[in-house]
Amino acid sequence: MATAVESTNDSTREPKAEALCRRIWKATGGGSSYGGGLQLTATSSARVPVYTDGACHNNQGSNARAGVGVYFGPGHPDNVSRPVQGSRQTNQRAELEAIHDAVETIHRRNDGTNYEVKTDSAYAQNAFNKWGSNWQQNNWTTSKNEPVQHRDLIEPTLNRLNDLGDRVEISKVKGHSGNPGNDAADKLAGKGARGW
Repeated sequence: MATAVESTNDSTREPKAEALCRRIWKATGGGSSYGGGLQLTATSSARVPVYTDGACHNNQGSNARAGVGVYFGPGHPDNVSRPVQGSRQTNQRAELEAIHDAVETIHRRNDGTNYEVKTDSAYAQNAFNKWGSNWQQNNWTTSKNEPVQHRDLIEPTLNRLNDLGDRVEISKVKGHSGNPGNDAADKLAGKGARGW
């Protein structure tokens, strides 16, 4: 949150703050005579947390059912709980779809806010923060020269993250550790998986 403090001739003002304003004025080429009115602005790099999770009942089994959870906050209209579509019903796919949904929502909102997308999946975090750029450079093959699984999700999400620049970070949180945001995303994902 940005705040501004304007220097005044108020006798209650701390002399040190006024002296600092004079030094800044001189150091930035303001000349030798400081007449007050210098504004100092503090900015915050705080990010709005968005929690994502994927769930899969009978993961990798023939009757597996996966779900996606995205949690912006209590009762938030952008919260998501839905089943994973298609035949690939795995926990990893659900985790990636949840991040994809969150990033697309952030892009659609276009509100200039900085976000931190939090996942409890080391695989998903590494796919976007560590391995993705190498996969792109290597024509979407792994270090074992195999095709990257879930490219259909990872590639468009990486492209969208590039569009958003530094407004979105993806970080890892410990799952099932009592973190309220992660727990809420987990519940949404579980509900999505049961929505079949």
